[in-house]
Amino acid sequence: MQDLHDIINAKIQNSGTNHGPQPDNALLKKLDDAAKSTLYENFTVKPLSSDYPADVLADYQMKTITGDSLHSYDSELDLKAFPELYPTAENGMKDAQTVAIAPSDFIKSCLLNINSKFRLNMNYLFHLFQ
Repeated sequence: MQDLHDIINAKIQNSGTNHGPQPDNALLKKLDDAAKSTLYENFTVKPLSSDYPADVLADYQMKTITGDSLHSYDSELDLKAFPELYPTAENGMKDAQTVAIAPSDFIKSCLLNINSKFRLNMNYLFHLFQ
């Protein structure tokens, strides 16, 4: 357990995320005291353990994402929404329809797959059973 604490502390010290510059394309932006809002547009990240100093507390704001949204009936929605499950953007639900496999059989094959990444992804399970 002490090894894990040492690794985490070393990564925190070496990463420079506490005081370093934030990239412009990041989804989270660390806020200074002047940028904090009272309108609940930001959130605070607190450590779960009292082993970390109090100055680790930080306020962050989520970047507004712009662009076209995906339609819920898009035939390639699973490929676009879950790139970690389909890194090659192949063999999704649409591809199963071209091979004439029923949607229930496709879902069963995902859940019983030897690779557990499909059945362990809660968001993907919710997507499958919508």
